[in-house]
Amino acid sequence: MDQVVDVLTGWGLDAVFGMVGHSNLGLADALRRASEDGRLTYVGIRHEGAAAFAASGYAKLTGRPAACFSIAGPGATNLLTGLWDAKVDRAPVIALTGQVQTQVVGPGAFQEIPLGQAFDAVAAFSQPVLSPANATELAALAMKHAIVERDVTHLIFPDEVQELPGRDDPPAKPRTGRVASGTIAPPAEELERANARRSFAATEPGHSATRSSVWPSTSMRRSSRRSRPRDWSATTTPGPAGHWADRGYRWRRRRWPRAIACWCWARHSRTTRR
Repeated sequence: MDQVVDVLTGWGLDAVFGMVGHSNLGLADALRRASEDGRLTYVGIRHEGAAAFAASGYAKLTGRPAACFSIAGPGATNLLTGLWDAKVDRAPVIALTGQVQTQVVGPGAFQEIPLGQAFDAVAAFSQPVLSPANATELAALAMKHAIVERDVTHLIFPDEVQELPGRDDPPAKPRTGRVASGTIAPPAEELERANARRSFAATEPGHSATRSSVWPSTSMRRSSRRSRPRDWSATTTPGPAGHWADRGYRWRRRRWPRAIACWCWARHSRTTRR
């Protein structure tokens, strides 16, 4: 079971809440070793329902996946209320449950419950781990569904499978390459353009390095015009090409004298007609 725990911790699982019993001792031992190595924190509880609610609350507050851990039978079904709480609030929670030996599943052995059917409504992914050959793949799929879909997943560990020796070279199932990054950011070109505008606006009189430096208001544009020397021989101003200051300065230089001439001609025409 160490290879399963290695995959779970590699995908970001760092907290497990649960109760140890006769049908999950093998997995509990693997969790204990991971806890001693500092890869996860195991919190023992007195009731499986509290474990599910604790995992749900942890996932809601941190945004990271958490696990609840129980034995077979009624211990596993005690998780359902807390798992529904996680499902409704879209919290990534992984349920790890023990199970009776596979050879007595069906006839009605002590604490034998069809856990796959019991968890079918609440779990987006529910699979039994029957062999170390595909244990790492199932663990990776459970974590992937929980993280991507923000839902509840479930892994069932029969008693005898927990005692089987793991593979000598288990295949690596890293998170990188299987789940895209959840970070949302604007394109790098837009950030560079905004930084250039901010840097230029910060050097202008009457400006500050705030949001208005990137999109200046009318009053700030007027104050900038009054503070800038009116050198009509200049054809451009410092700053990025296409900046509002560059366009405004060019407009005043080229269009304002022409506007005065048009106004004088119109005034003269009205006076002459009279």
